[in-house]
Amino acid sequence: MKLYTSIYDLQAQVRIWMQSPCKDLNGIEPLEVVNFYIAASCLINNRLAELSKTLGISGFEESEIVAFSPYSSYRLALATCNRASGRIKVAFKTILTFESLDLVLVHELCHLVHDNHTSRFWNFFEFNLKKLGLISPEYDGWNSRFNKCDETWDHGFAYDVEHSKFKGCCDRRVALLKYKLFLRSYFQGLLLFRNEIHNCGSEFFRAYGLCADRYHLYWNGLIIKNGT
Repeated sequence: MKLYTSIYDLQAQVRIWMQSPCKDLNGIEPLEVVNFYIAASCLINNRLAELSKTLGISGFEESEIVAFSPYSSYRLALATCNRASGRIKVAFKTILTFESLDLVLVHELCHLVHDNHTSRFWNFFEFNLKKLGLISPEYDGWNSRFNKCDETWDHGFAYDVEHSKFKGCCDRRVALLKYKLFLRSYFQGLLLFRNEIHNCGSEFFRAYGLCADRYHLYWNGLIIKNGT
């Protein structure tokens, strides 16, 4: 079993998958994607905890990687944040298609301070991106640029086309990999896991050093708690 030790490892695997013919992806064993999914769940949780500490943002409690239902109002979202519970959900397709994950993660962490996409939110977001060196200290105008993007959120998957491998959420490769894990469902927000996760999940959790009190595997989701 391949062990992923960093987000860079995940992105290297994604590049292989995204450049493979669709017929090759059809032959991937579901357990390969289960392994990737659990590793991504753990590593992204760790990165969220690291970013929240660096930025001095409190309130992050747990994270989850999901496949938003095609019937959900969040179907095109890259990620969501529930300020009350401190839970951040990252769409599985985001990991497969978005090269600059930190942009998405910082965006959701900023929602722990500001709920909505107000000017205060965008200014806070810009401040934290500069703090992390993700944009130039001299850059000005993020607020107006992304307020415009936010108004057209449902018209395209790419949050910023410069940071995305492609624009559009219906790429065949993403669908093939997603449905190795998730079954189609009408349920709001989440799709159903395949049996492989429940049958072999504990093996992967041990491999990635997740103790039982840090994760909750339920009938249609996997939640990883902030371990810091």
